[in-house]
Amino acid sequence: GDGTNFKKQTWHGAAAHLKERFPEQLGGEKTQSSCQTRWTKLKSSYHAVVDIKNASGFAWSDIDGAGITLEYESTWTNFLKSHKNAGLFKNTGFPHFDAIHQML
Repeated sequence: GDGTNFKKQTWHGAAAHLKERFPEQLGGEKTQSSCQTRWTKLKSSYHAVVDIKNASGFAWSDIDGAGITLEYESTWTNFLKSHKNAGLFKNTGFPHFDAIHQML
């Protein structure tokens, strides 16, 4: 795959690997579909963080995310109007950023 469109057999392999590696897993069974859905969500989060990093007026921290204080709340609210997926990162970092960046 090119980091965005893996083949179906790749997702089956990922699910099988997770089942073998984590036999006492929490949550639902890891399937081809659940792996593919999770990857889609991770890519969405990655792109949201890229948008924050590229936006004027925000400082990014891997620990504190955008680090929005009361002073910048209205700016953040306006930013979210066009970047809905960024809301999770108001004051929370994204630990998977570098790994996903390498895959894309």
